[in-house]
Amino acid sequence: MGRGPETGASAAIPRRIKDASGLPHLFDAMRKSGFDRQTLSKFAFDNWLRVFALTWKNGPPS
Repeated sequence: MGRGPETGASAAIPRRIKDASGLPHLFDAMRKSGFDRQTLSKFAFDNWLRVFALTWKNGPPS
């Protein structure tokens, strides 16, 4: 189970990542740690597409 704000826990985001604009640094570190292209794609894109598809069942809001 994840621990996030809903449980009263807080997570420190590394300075180098800081916000969404720093995610390429995270993916570079994951790649250097041995994550393969398919796994990185799941983290970077596929999961977002899945969430969007579930959220916008009839397409994006107009």
